[in-house]
Amino acid sequence: MIELLCFILCIIAFSCFAHAKATHYRDIYGVRPNARLVSKILICAWISILLSITIAIAALGSYGVLLFCGFMAVSVLAITLCLSFRPKWLKALTFCCTASLLAVLTTILIANQ
Repeated sequence: MIELLCFILCIIAFSCFAHAKATHYRDIYGVRPNARLVSKILICAWISILLSITIAIAALGSYGVLLFCGFMAVSVLAITLCLSFRPKWLKALTFCCTASLLAVLTTILIANQ
C-alpha cells in the first residue's frame, strides 16, 4: 500500500509540474495561468515529490529509492503521453489521483488501528 501511495504522489507531482507550464495549462484549461497560481502549483508539486521520496525511503529503505526512480519514470511517461495526445484528460487524471490519494491514506489509517 505504501508503494501505491508513493506512485500516486509522483503522478500528482508531475501533473502539477505540467500544470505550472503556461503552454500546458493553456492546452488543458484554455487560459494562461497567473504568476501567483503558478507558484502555488509549483509548491504543491515539490511538496508531493519530496513527500513521495521521504515515504519511500522511510518505509522501504534503500529499495525505496530504486522504487521511487521507477515511479518517477512511469508517472512522467503517463503525463507525457496524456499531454501529447489528450491534454484535457490531464485535468481528470489529476482529480482521480487526488481522490485515490485520499482513499489510500484512509485505508492505511484504518489498517494501522
